[in-house]
Amino acid sequence: MTAPELQVQLTHIRKVSDELGVGPCVSVLTCDRRDKWAENRDWLRSVSIDNVKTLELIESSMFAFVLDDSTPQDFQQLCWEGLCGDTTNRWADKSVTAIMTRNGCGTVNNDHTPYDAMASVVFCHYQIMLLEEIGGKWHGKKEVRNFPLPTLVHFDLDSRMVRAISEAKKTSSDYVNNVDVVYSTVHDYGKDFMKAQKLHPDAYVQMALQFAYYRLHKKFAPTYETATTRQFHHGRTETMRSCTMEAVDFVLKMLDPKASVAEKRHKLIHAVDTHRSLVKMCEDNEGVDRHLFGLYVTALENGMEIPELFLDPAFTKRL
Repeated sequence: MTAPELQVQLTHIRKVSDELGVGPCVSVLTCDRRDKWAENRDWLRSVSIDNVKTLELIESSMFAFVLDDSTPQDFQQLCWEGLCGDTTNRWADKSVTAIMTRNGCGTVNNDHTPYDAMASVVFCHYQIMLLEEIGGKWHGKKEVRNFPLPTLVHFDLDSRMVRAISEAKKTSSDYVNNVDVVYSTVHDYGKDFMKAQKLHPDAYVQMALQFAYYRLHKKFAPTYETATTRQFHHGRTETMRSCTMEAVDFVLKMLDPKASVAEKRHKLIHAVDTHRSLVKMCEDNEGVDRHLFGLYVTALENGMEIPELFLDPAFTKRL
């Protein structure tokens, strides 16, 4: 379909939705606890064969697309919509949910279970590049072919499902109300400055996070950073543990009133180099987290005695 043809489809959906008003909000069930959604999904399928077909239709689709009623006025509000937003119109059990607001802002929500965030980063960046290239205007054919219009899907709900929807609304609302979203931009300098200093931007920011956390909490904490293993067939991620001894040394040196700028810089460079080296090892599938976790789960699933390694505080504290 061309852009004008997609516009006809989406306009029809928007018109019908506005005329019908708020529906039964079945999708909010997917924003409940994962175990609760699994339980409700099974029951929903048992209510009718039509529900089975509707679920299969939704779950076999490439992604969900939400025409949202919100009108975010800045990037922070848009981030909020992407992360939290209206849980009654999100299908959270979907790898990608693209969201378009009433005032034309776009954001994406991902379920991380089957899908890694970097894939979204890449295709969203590609979309932005395309929009910039065409100046935000469609330059192709304006003719609209006669495609069938979208049809409304429905669910058969019994009293148990109606109660479950009500409970899921409260649960998801509690989750949303427990989240703060703050967006800020550093205008003083950016990645160009970091690169000019021969410091990798990611590692630089990771060291800044360690420094900020210690200043705030007066302690260090196990820290997870995702390293992608997509260069391998079926590769997903490995865990990079960014709270290294070199990072600790850097933070403590930064807080040492007797330390010179040169000493602090030396510690920063050493911490950044160590971080990048470990990231590279993880990306080359030389990490240990996923392997150890696999062994741990294998022991659990097979009723085996859990090896002492997985009960050691050095292991449990990193989880």
